[in-house]
Amino acid sequence: MPDQLEEISDQGPRGPVDEDGPKLDQIMQARGYQMEMFEESMRQNIIVAMDTGSGKTHVYGSCSFCCRNLIECYAALNNLLSSSIRAVMRIEAELERLPLHKLVWFLAPTVALCEQQYRVLQLHLPVHQARFLSGDIVDRWSDQRQWDAILKNIRIVVSTHQVLSDALTHGFVKMEALGLMVFDEAHHCIKNHPANRIMRDFYRPLTFKGPGCDRPHILGLSASPIITNDKFGIQVIEGNLDAIARSPKRHREDLLKQVHHPALVNLFYPRPSMYANHGSFGTQTLRSLLSAFNELDIRDDPWVISLKSSTDPRDQAVLQEILVNHKTYTHQQIQLLVNRSINIYQELGGWAADIYISFCIRRFKAAVVANDDLQLSYTDEEKRYVYKILDKVYLISDDQALPEYLTEITDKVRCLLKFLVAEASPTFAGIVFAERRATVAVLSQIIALHPDTRDLFKCGAFVGLSGSSRRKRNIADLAEIKDQWSHLDEFRDRSRNLIVATSVLEEGIDVPGCKVVVCFDRIPNVKSFIQRRGRARQAKSKLALLLEENSLSSVDIFHELEREMKRIYEDDQREFEALQIQENELEQSNQKLQVNSTGALLTFDNAKSHLYHFCNTLSSDAYVDRGPRFSIEEDRCGNVRARVVLPLSVDPSVRTFIGKFWWRTEKAAKKDAAFEAYVGLYNAGLINDNLLPLRLPKSEFDRTAVGNEQLAVLSVDERLDPWAGIAQQITHSDNLIGSKLTVEKAGQQSLDMLMWLPHALPSNIQFQIQWDIATVFSIALEGQATRRSSTDNFTHLSEANYLLYNSVYRSRIEPGRLDFPALFTPNIALNVMQSWTKRSAGALPASDALVQNAGLAAVGLVRNRSRFGAPHVLQRTKPLDDCPDLESIREEEDLLADGPYLEVCRLSKRTDFLHALALPSSDPGDISRPPLRYLPISQCDVDILPFIYAQFALFIPSIMHQCGKWILAQRLCETTLSSVEFNDLDLVVTALCASSAREAVDYQRLEFLGDSILKFSVSLQLMDEHGNWHEGYLSAEKDRLVSNSRLSKASTHVGLDKYILTKAFTGSKWRPNYISNLLRLEGLEKREMSSKVLADVVEALIGAAFIDGGYEKAFKCLKVFLPEVNWLPLEQRKKSIYDQFPSDQKLPPVFTELEVLVGHNFGKKRLLLEAMTHASFSGDVSARSYQRLEFLGDAVLENLVVSYLFRHNPQLSVQEMHLMKTALVNANFLAFLCLEWLIEQDRIDVLVNPSSGEFEEVHAPVQHHFWKFMRHNSSAELVKAQRAVVRRHAELREQLKNALVHGNVYPWASLASLGAEKFFSDIVESLLGAVYLDASDASSACEKVAERIGILPYLRRLVSGQVHMLHPKEELGRLASNKRIRYTTGIEEVEGNNRYWCSVSMDEEKICRVSDGVSRVEVETRAADNALKVLFQERPQLEPSLEQPGEAAQLEDQIYSSKEGDRD
Repeated sequence: MPDQLEEISDQGPRGPVDEDGPKLDQIMQARGYQMEMFEESMRQNIIVAMDTGSGKTHVYGSCSFCCRNLIECYAALNNLLSSSIRAVMRIEAELERLPLHKLVWFLAPTVALCEQQYRVLQLHLPVHQARFLSGDIVDRWSDQRQWDAILKNIRIVVSTHQVLSDALTHGFVKMEALGLMVFDEAHHCIKNHPANRIMRDFYRPLTFKGPGCDRPHILGLSASPIITNDKFGIQVIEGNLDAIARSPKRHREDLLKQVHHPALVNLFYPRPSMYANHGSFGTQTLRSLLSAFNELDIRDDPWVISLKSSTDPRDQAVLQEILVNHKTYTHQQIQLLVNRSINIYQELGGWAADIYISFCIRRFKAAVVANDDLQLSYTDEEKRYVYKILDKVYLISDDQALPEYLTEITDKVRCLLKFLVAEASPTFAGIVFAERRATVAVLSQIIALHPDTRDLFKCGAFVGLSGSSRRKRNIADLAEIKDQWSHLDEFRDRSRNLIVATSVLEEGIDVPGCKVVVCFDRIPNVKSFIQRRGRARQAKSKLALLLEENSLSSVDIFHELEREMKRIYEDDQREFEALQIQENELEQSNQKLQVNSTGALLTFDNAKSHLYHFCNTLSSDAYVDRGPRFSIEEDRCGNVRARVVLPLSVDPSVRTFIGKFWWRTEKAAKKDAAFEAYVGLYNAGLINDNLLPLRLPKSEFDRTAVGNEQLAVLSVDERLDPWAGIAQQITHSDNLIGSKLTVEKAGQQSLDMLMWLPHALPSNIQFQIQWDIATVFSIALEGQATRRSSTDNFTHLSEANYLLYNSVYRSRIEPGRLDFPALFTPNIALNVMQSWTKRSAGALPASDALVQNAGLAAVGLVRNRSRFGAPHVLQRTKPLDDCPDLESIREEEDLLADGPYLEVCRLSKRTDFLHALALPSSDPGDISRPPLRYLPISQCDVDILPFIYAQFALFIPSIMHQCGKWILAQRLCETTLSSVEFNDLDLVVTALCASSAREAVDYQRLEFLGDSILKFSVSLQLMDEHGNWHEGYLSAEKDRLVSNSRLSKASTHVGLDKYILTKAFTGSKWRPNYISNLLRLEGLEKREMSSKVLADVVEALIGAAFIDGGYEKAFKCLKVFLPEVNWLPLEQRKKSIYDQFPSDQKLPPVFTELEVLVGHNFGKKRLLLEAMTHASFSGDVSARSYQRLEFLGDAVLENLVVSYLFRHNPQLSVQEMHLMKTALVNANFLAFLCLEWLIEQDRIDVLVNPSSGEFEEVHAPVQHHFWKFMRHNSSAELVKAQRAVVRRHAELREQLKNALVHGNVYPWASLASLGAEKFFSDIVESLLGAVYLDASDASSACEKVAERIGILPYLRRLVSGQVHMLHPKEELGRLASNKRIRYTTGIEEVEGNNRYWCSVSMDEEKICRVSDGVSRVEVETRAADNALKVLFQERPQLEPSLEQPGEAAQLEDQIYSSKEGDRD
């Protein structure tokens, strides 16, 4: 027997119920007639009656709840489902309003259909607990406690009608506990069907309790509301379901375009004549089975023998009856096997009968040997009895079951195969319906194995499930289909193109539209005809009927009945033709809107195209229908008026518009509604004066610089000379201020000096001087007056200053000029300054000077008269009379005179003492000492001015450079930034220093902070200022305001460019400034500067202002550079946005679990609801999607991370902070945390204890992941995307978890492989935005959420320095140095799906190739990561070295233990 045939157990639910769930169709948008049905269902209980494939389930999915006698809460309108998914959004919306004790009960006629709907509901409503109840186990629950336990925390129940009927009958479930009953395939609600008993016995009695009774809502769905050949069945079902049958009355054109009626094809085969009596036909196997059956003696039956031995009169009466009718259990079992075998032989042929008989008997025998009862309920005596009888049957061998033996088939099968072969094509998809399960099993094997079809079709089979696994089975049932759910799933995803099925596949079960549907057996009723016809819904499809020649087709009867049924609804074709005539009428209007300032004109005819253009500029998020949605209402006279609803991205205040007039045609009505909508958008400021969507930028700064947007380098003013201002002040000042200047070196006495300026220094200034590699001096200038002097003493002070300059800069100063803007003197009294200058001037012969002085610091510079007075620094105060190897020293120094000698070193020619000396490339020896020289004392003079003053004079250029930074910063704060009122000038100095200036501290850290402050502040201001802007407008304006282009323009506009230091100080061309020269300076020269530097300095100043005075000063600074923004205090903006949200919003009950998970009890529940609402959702016309909150939350998250990194002690480098921020806020990392974050809810199963046989409650927690709370339209594509990410997450979870908790390399490639859709990270950010607005202590509350979700625990690990965070592409580029790295990407088909591949090459040499990627970014990241591994393997020394991470277990607890919400 082929492997496909195998016993199938009825223990439900069936099939794979893992994360993959059912295979889903492509995304489908709502059709007009489906919206019509939705609107009708809002008014009353209805039965949606439309052709299969026209989307009744889409209507079903779109109903937020069915109402009786009134329209309830239109705000609960949900988005539409694809036609393959039933009830999801309908049920979801009902659950949002139902209290927790109310249930939604989904009813379907078959176990297979129930199982499918259960799987779909699990997939699409994962946050709600659902339960599938099948009759086998439910029949054994006889205690209310068991029912209460099994329904604890359950919101959705799926079952057949019988299960609910029994539960209601025995009082285990009350009708009042139900909030919604959904009747799929509602045409079953007739006569004594359990569906009708539910309504008749339990729903109807509630009606008599009065209007206040708590009855559930009802919605019925059917492709055909009649199941018999009674044309009045419609009214019966309407009465039974307390609902009105409705098919579309408007949007007829859309309806008829969508419903494809297949062409009917009659396939005639010869009437069989060889089956008149069974004794003259059949194969050896069949004949042996008939023979064994005919030889049965009823008296040998174990049951008869048992009855004979009984003395009970009742048993004797039963015995006499059995002897007459031969109806024992074993006899009937064998009889059924015979009958089905004969049927298969007649229908399919001898090979099929032999296969069927052999498999059933072999399966039975194997079960007897293994003591497996196979649910046959045999006694041991009966098993042996049947075994003995069937042992007489000839069974074919495995070899005879092979395809080459497949020769004897019936004309009916040949007719079928011939038709299928003729219809075969690469896009073929078909269903063959057969009546009997055994026929399906064997016929699918014939098609799969027959030489004519096996290469054309991959055939599967599906027969569904029985209602109870405890029913008695028989031998004839043992030939069942193996893996039938896999066959169905493969048919859905097109990996199988043909499936043979029973009538179970007619209704409800999700299958794609087919090209061909074949009815192998006679169609039983009109319901089956309509359902099967609906399966063939591809264009130019066919519905084929296999008929005996000369037989009367029942199709004509079905057509007549269908036409009568359709007449009750309406004549589709007549309506369509009338509509065509009516819609072709030309209706005009003189409506128009003209903008005076531009002359732009909106008319009745162009408004609709304008509206579509506006919608196309909205958010480009996937799975979102951005088009306007029109609906039509009709008055009593047949005139129509349109209403248009814009996408959820549009503010609720301007989302819905109704046409002003009534029209004869829908076309005109839609134009009218579109005109009103566009006028409304214009009046709301969402359309500009050119009648186009807003185009940003729009500020005066952007308008004045059009054409320079893309320039990376700008021509700006040269930096101001700080001493020019000082020169101006000196000429107008009567006083000079002396600021104390201290020079200190460890282990030496400090030197006190004075720096004289017309005003005190703006603040205390401290910095270091690098004398040589081993010697560092500390310079400290006090920001207050130490001494004061009138300008009368200017000459004396200048002479002292000149003496200092002249000691070391004789060649750089102009002899006799004393008009210096800054003067440096010893810190001595003014009345002795002149005498000090005179006393310190000049030089003495070395022999005399060394006698007069005792210490090196007091000795002046040594000058070699033979070398033009070149200055040297004395190293020993005692001359050398002799020394080792003096001759070589003389030769080296070219000495002409004999000793004694002075040991000296040359005075440094450096003028830049701010930057450390570079270490020599070769072995420097003792680098702490300069090379020694030896000069004859007779050739040397020694300056009277002590060396410590000469050394100080060398420092003056560096000191003046440093002071100039503070002077300019002070000038900037007194002019351009006067409104900011900086207290800490050091911050401003730092903010003005570019990294290229090589200062000890530059603006990069402040810029890192300021960038975050800027983005956060702009986001908050814009969100409040433009309450009706969608996220697209907000992002565009924010991007404009924070762009380098805008900030660089702001910088030049306010003159900030004149203060920015970009060039490194070298002192190589330094010359003393003179007042007279400075006063003659005219204007500034130009220099080139990167627009990024200009923008960075603005951001650095914002960061400096924030540190100096929080957001209050930061906003003052922002006003200077971005005056077009109305900067209001942070809390004022926050409160204003908060007040925009209604305070009376109630959360769906399930969202109380979400609040526990988040750890924040929202004051305004609407914030949480909006944070979890995807843009595809349209269930509430007053709602907004999470996009605006995500816009804010993105800035909140970045600000939170940046603040943490900036505050960290010890201080982190800018590069480290950038890498950490990127690692923490990237979408894939956030998506991974989103997928990990969960809360658990109790779920109880009632199971039988094998030992005691008693029922026991088994508690199994159900995990509610954060992402499952997101509200969306449940479109097939969106759910499919969720499912794919969840599957990849399951595959990568342990790898990613290990990398994040234990690894020393950030898992860029693995996170990219996750391929998470954007909405996973979006809802994390939108939640943070919502918490920020709702919490009084916003910062603390957001940190708490970030802690719970796992962001802060991982941030703490990153700052520990244990993780290498460089992105593989960036790292590969660094390793490549000047070699060219090239990424080549493409798309290839893998198992029917498009997958990305990427190869990496270095200078055209291929390194590696990766494939099977979900995105281009993923494969490029993986390829770079693999390339690095290749290079590291070839050159291990290149691999980054990090110490192994510590405390991994503690980190794992922090990250993963915080996932579950605390209930305290």
